[in-house]
Amino acid sequence: MNWYFLKRLFGILPLLAVLSVILFFLTAIHPIELPLQSNTSIEQYEQMVMSEGKRLHIDKPLFFFCLPPSSWADTLSTIPYSSIYHNIKAMCIHFGGGQQAIAHRYALLKLHRQLSGDTTALSNLHGHLKQRIALLLRAESDGKIREIWNDIQPVLNNTALPSTYRLKLASLGNAWKDAEGFHLTNLLPSFRWNGSNNQYWDWIALHFNKTALRSSVDSRPITQKIWFALRWTLFISISSVLIILSISIPLGLYLGSTPSRWLSKRVTSLLFALYSIPDFWLATILIVLFTTKTYCEKCDIFPVPGMLYIEEGGFASTVLQHWSYFILPFIVTTVDAIAYLANQIQTTTQQELQKGYITHAVSRGLPRKTILWKHVAPNALFPLLLLIADIIPGLVTGTLIVEVIFNIPGMGRLLYESVLTSDIPVIRDILLLTGAMTFIGYILADWVLSKVHPNTHLSTF
Repeated sequence: MNWYFLKRLFGILPLLAVLSVILFFLTAIHPIELPLQSNTSIEQYEQMVMSEGKRLHIDKPLFFFCLPPSSWADTLSTIPYSSIYHNIKAMCIHFGGGQQAIAHRYALLKLHRQLSGDTTALSNLHGHLKQRIALLLRAESDGKIREIWNDIQPVLNNTALPSTYRLKLASLGNAWKDAEGFHLTNLLPSFRWNGSNNQYWDWIALHFNKTALRSSVDSRPITQKIWFALRWTLFISISSVLIILSISIPLGLYLGSTPSRWLSKRVTSLLFALYSIPDFWLATILIVLFTTKTYCEKCDIFPVPGMLYIEEGGFASTVLQHWSYFILPFIVTTVDAIAYLANQIQTTTQQELQKGYITHAVSRGLPRKTILWKHVAPNALFPLLLLIADIIPGLVTGTLIVEVIFNIPGMGRLLYESVLTSDIPVIRDILLLTGAMTFIGYILADWVLSKVHPNTHLSTF
């Protein structure tokens, strides 16, 4: 038994590794688009993009190895996902080689720098040509670059333009035109080994330094943000689970043992109705009816949804001081779960009451309460043990809808706000923590199952 659980625990490690790789690649594409001010040169803009990429730790290759097209430049994997990245990629595919593309782009940058520093050229022609070259350096597709070159062509025939610029432009334009034509070999993949100098390894290494792993939005340590949110989510989730179990278990046993009574039939119908109510609709109705005086003066019972993000005197004192904020969230998080579990327990209770050992217990004269709680309940509640694997991840992520609507700063709200602000490091860590707790939940469910039913062979699961 212990060896089985030990193998399961060690089995989590490769699963977490695979999960981390999947999460990393799903969130790896992080576009950087900074506004280009009129007084900002192309060189300054590219330096800003590279500095932002370095701050976000995305100025390195993604993984230990990659399979880019053979025409891509080696330095392309170190450039943040931006208009610069797409521009170099389009040039690499067009020229069929990274070195030619980088040299062509560098020549355009040098020409743009010369135009920016030349005060002798005609203003209108000078400005038009400078603008066109700037567009060449930011165009993200081969078609757009070709269109800009066609627009520059009339400028080459203008004798007012100094011959130095005309010759350079003509040389660059001819180089681009000579490379015209799509070649399938430009897209053939090539294996490139990046080593440990990559974004994924840096992300994993940052987890061993709690202060280094920071949010990309407010630069706060991610562990601090997650711990602050996790406390509220655990409080809401654990309290909700206790309320659900304390109501659904006796209610389901009662309904299953008295299926023909008038009250049981009405309560069963009510449970089906409650289970069908969407959480967001119920939360909205409760807020409108019981936190305002819009429909009834006496219905303004509970405070307006909100939770202090600054804890006054510690977490426990904040909860006790603002206990009234939690009543409506508890109603929303427990109503549908109580209805679902009560119906499940009702069904399993009715099935257990039809079995032979119950008939034998009745023939022995055992009290009805003893039969129900000592013999029926352990077997009827058996399916609930399998729900542990689903409950534990919920303790981490929380109920997103409830936390957003009632403004509770839990894990669900943190994930929601991180998605809105594209806070990729926080999103990754929340999802990774949720996956780890899911694996632990399955192991814990097996452990509880082995304790309740020792004769169960866990190797069959």
